[in-house]
Amino acid sequence: MSKIVQAASPLQLLAVVPELVGFAPRDSLVLVVFCGQRTCAAYRVDLPAPSSDSVSKRLVTTLIGMLCRVRGADGVIPVVYTDDAFAECGGIPRQTLAAHLVSRARSGGFRVLDALCVAGDGWASYLDESDPRPRPLAALQTAVAARRDDPEALQVHAAPERQVRLPRCSARERERTARAYTQLGQVCLTGDAGRDSKLPVEIEPVADPVWLAELSIGWDAERLTAVQAALIAFAVRAAASRDVVMLSWGWGPEVGRRAFRFNQRWQAGDSIDPHDDVAMAIGGMGGLPAPDPVRVERAIELLRQVAARLPNGLRAPALTMLAWLNWARGRGTVAGHYLQRARRVDPGYGLAELLESLLWQGMLPEWLYLRDARESVAPG
Repeated sequence: MSKIVQAASPLQLLAVVPELVGFAPRDSLVLVVFCGQRTCAAYRVDLPAPSSDSVSKRLVTTLIGMLCRVRGADGVIPVVYTDDAFAECGGIPRQTLAAHLVSRARSGGFRVLDALCVAGDGWASYLDESDPRPRPLAALQTAVAARRDDPEALQVHAAPERQVRLPRCSARERERTARAYTQLGQVCLTGDAGRDSKLPVEIEPVADPVWLAELSIGWDAERLTAVQAALIAFAVRAAASRDVVMLSWGWGPEVGRRAFRFNQRWQAGDSIDPHDDVAMAIGGMGGLPAPDPVRVERAIELLRQVAARLPNGLRAPALTMLAWLNWARGRGTVAGHYLQRARRVDPGYGLAELLESLLWQGMLPEWLYLRDARESVAPG
């Protein structure tokens, strides 16, 4: 946001939470993290089952550990989103979970500015013992609608499971892309695409993944041709070139060249440093800064179009790269849904297994914890 939104009440803060996490949460636990008087992060996780107290405690421990890694973070507001009703629970839902969170956050040195619940029949504050009655959801819905009319409000997307739906693509376009992909394979194996080949490009861009990454980042995703989609799909079919394209898209050609040289040394059996920044970046570690958000978003749109144009059996690399790029931007929930699709296509795909293990451990890229606080919401 380019201006500071004054959240003078819990209701106004709740109206902004969908903007902070990118979509309207449901069955979720959201931590709105503060650096001083302004938000610097927002974390969303699935709400654990109410009967699983041990799982809830482990989740709380993990979340507080994540807060401790956020540079400058000193305050938090937990928000529980549940379809449970006050009437069914005999009071505010998920009180035990909220109590664990408040206690552990305070023990960790964080100010708990409030703790809120949005339930199926109202909303309330866990910390307002003087008036535990649910406030009407209609007022919250009105506040959220008012935010949608604000031209400076952040975009609120569809639910993650809808965000990962691929663009529509005709069977004819998929056939064209599959044919171009096959012809690229023939060129690599024989040097000849065949007499009927209509490929208007040479194979060199695939042999130089950095060159292809820089060329493709400027393509119009909405007007992607079958040959362009096949070039990208062919370039990312192998792990070595896939990682180079991915890092080039995120950080630019200089990092891409470093990754390319690293892979060449590794494939040649030369001595390599496993803690090299470009090697560690795939796991979200190392010393690289955050990837360029504009380039990453362009790459996401490209890959969505590529995946839509491929036969289902060839989609695992593109879907997994979509998961990684969203994870690199902090959208772990969206990344998880892409990974589910990739694993259905190829259960043993290596990068998908690695990224899934990181998500299961609640890990996010280090650069997300180190970025400067965003001046977005200031409590009144």
